[in-house]
Order: sequence, then structure tokens, then C-alpha cells
Amino acid sequence: DLRGKLGFAVGNEGAGLSPTLQAAAQQHFIIPMPGKVESLNATAATAVCVFEALRQRSI
Repeated sequence: DLRGKLGFAVGNEGAGLSPTLQAAAQQHFIIPMPGKVESLNATAATAVCVFEALRQRSI
């Protein structure tokens, strides 16, 4: 549920988020990646997250 107050912390493709930031997060999630794609870059992942938050808020 992404309809409440939230903030996204997106790490870089290599190192991800620092252990301190990961520990501070209240929730973690992943973007399912079917097929041969292994990962999205940080910008694309952020766009997916923001799109989903906006989609949920407009329902």
C-alpha cells in the first residue's frame, strides 16, 4: 500500500543502499523481473515506484 506518507530510498546498481539506511527503513520491496532482465537501473526503478504510488492514489 503506497497511499500514505512515504519516501523512496534507491541505491545504486552496484552497491545498493548502505546497511544503516537499510536498517532504518520500515519496509522493503522488490520489483519483479520476469524473463531475462536481471535488474533495472536506479532511475528506471524509481520511475516504476513513483508510477505505482501515483496509480494507487488515483484509484
